[in-house]
Amino acid sequence: MRSHNAYKGHLDGCSDLSQDERDIIIGFVEYRDTVQPTTTNTRLRQGYGSVWVCRRLHDVNTTLDKATIKNFLAVAQAANFGTKNTRQTYITTLKGLSHYIHRFVHPIVNIELLDDVKAGSAQRNRKEALTLDEWNTVLNLPMSARDRAILAVMYDGYHRPAEVLQLKWSDLKITNSGIEYDVLFKTDIHRTIVQKPGTTAILEAWRRESGQPVGCTLPIFPAHGNGHYETIIVLKKLFNRLKKDTGIKTLKPSIIRTSALTHDVEAGMPISYICLRAWGIPFNEIINLYTKPDSGKIQREQHVKDGIHQGKIIGTSGKFSITSDPMKEEMERLMKTFNPDDFIRYWTWVKEHPEG
Repeated sequence: MRSHNAYKGHLDGCSDLSQDERDIIIGFVEYRDTVQPTTTNTRLRQGYGSVWVCRRLHDVNTTLDKATIKNFLAVAQAANFGTKNTRQTYITTLKGLSHYIHRFVHPIVNIELLDDVKAGSAQRNRKEALTLDEWNTVLNLPMSARDRAILAVMYDGYHRPAEVLQLKWSDLKITNSGIEYDVLFKTDIHRTIVQKPGTTAILEAWRRESGQPVGCTLPIFPAHGNGHYETIIVLKKLFNRLKKDTGIKTLKPSIIRTSALTHDVEAGMPISYICLRAWGIPFNEIINLYTKPDSGKIQREQHVKDGIHQGKIIGTSGKFSITSDPMKEEMERLMKTFNPDDFIRYWTWVKEHPEG
């Protein structure tokens, strides 16, 4: 398991940072943990994001301990060149770090101008995804057992790129239903992944080749020295090779999660199943950004499952039907209590006196 102070190791490896900048970043990360306890991965993201801010400040010839609001706004502008999710991460870190500096290091004149900078959000359209044929092409390419296992585990667990690199063999629990494991990453919510048998078979081929015993504490996909990877560069290199081999221009590490989500929706898997695997909760409206389900198809198939066919018209249980309609029976009963002549005279009067 990674140390809660793993982010400090990343800072120590950044020779372009001054000691003052390191001290500010450490103070910021520890302060956020004091305000609200944060996970190891959250602290790492804060550390990585803060280093990015420092380096963008270096690009405009200043440092973290001397930056002005003009410098911080320049950093915000630099965050435009990336995905929307990346921009959100950088802007959130930039705002938190600058307010920490304003309160505890030195005043930043006009810091309120940063409030005008919006982190942005994912576009309200369908996320980019591979077709099912493209995914099958990728998975069946000639490759090492390790690379195929990475792809299979990423796809099966709807994993964000960095998640798969943090898994250890000891995370995998053997149950009567197969392999299960928990993931805690971006959302700080536990997600339980019940691995599909096909994925387990691919992963077992890699375990045997790597020679690791069941339940050992090493990463499933270790870096040199059997430690965890600090970045996802290894995945970027893998996907660059796959892109070259397949000619699929959209191939990148993040597309596997969106593809798996999309394929399961198109296959008619329950939304609660998909949301629990993806976010650890029964429903998340963000699913609409990843998928565009066929509403009519889903409803028709659900009606068939619930027995709503052959004239059944009310309720998903199929309890009521045209041949046995409580509403119709109640109307017939009421009609028997009316004198037809009184009924006709009443509606004639209503017609002649529309004002009531």
